Amino acid sequence: RLLGRAWSLGARAGRIAERLREKEKFSEEDLLAIQLDVRSRVHDFYRDLLLKCVGEERDAWLQEMVTVVKTWDGTAGVDQAGFRLLRELRRRLHRRLLAPLVEMCPDLPISFIYQWPMIENPVREILTSQPPHFLPPDIKNYQTLVRDVARGLMKDLKERPEELSTNAGWGRANQTQIVHGFSSLVPQLAGWLDMESTGLPGDVYCVRVQGPAFGASERFVVSPGKEEQGILHMPCGQSGHFLSDHYSDSHEAWVKGLPTRFLSGDPRKKLRLIP
Repeated sequence: RLLGRAWSLGARAGRIAERLREKEKFSEEDLLAIQLDVRSRVHDFYRDLLLKCVGEERDAWLQEMVTVVKTWDGTAGVDQAGFRLLRELRRRLHRRLLAPLVEMCPDLPISFIYQWPMIENPVREILTSQPPHFLPPDIKNYQTLVRDVARGLMKDLKERPEELSTNAGWGRANQTQIVHGFSSLVPQLAGWLDMESTGLPGDVYCVRVQGPAFGASERFVVSPGKEEQGILHMPCGQSGHFLSDHYSDSHEAWVKGLPTRFLSGDPRKKLRLIP
């Protein structure tokens, strides 16, 4: 506690360590592949929990959810509808279990933080040991709780547009929103200033950390003395001037995970800073 208590869960570090144990030597492309890894082991627990709790339940909505979740490949890929469902199921279960414990906290100062980064550990302990006093008053057991939360999720999805329905992939929800500060003031400039919205793989618990307004600001792989083989990724581009050729020229490689040279090569233009 002297150092702090808002630690990250460690899921990304664990996955990096797992990938590094796969072999003895790595090329630049191998290390870039680790940075682009989208395996999400955190959600394995919720997949297993859902399948166990739904079981032979004949509810059509729950069986539809189970059918989609069973196709999940374990990643936060853009086409993974199962991941999208599990991610939302996890979020709703956390809130359903913990909201009663913090319902008095709105009376505290605004500095109170509800979303503790290590929240996964106590929630898993509750869902595993299933203490009866943590159940909401209207729920008789944890199997019913998971079913109720999953059914509510499916009900909400049925009321959404088709592109965000049950079978929509994660990329439909994980759309980048990289916008310039001026485009909100002058919307007519958005087409020149903002990056095109794109559905991307990855999530906060993946090595490829990615959200609509959050992601890797840089990917960099270089071995001293072998700089010509180095790889550098940067969203958008190196220039802040929207009329420059370099305003967005590195963005596509960042989006698609393409290996791009760290060294710039021969200069084509020079920028002079004159007092």
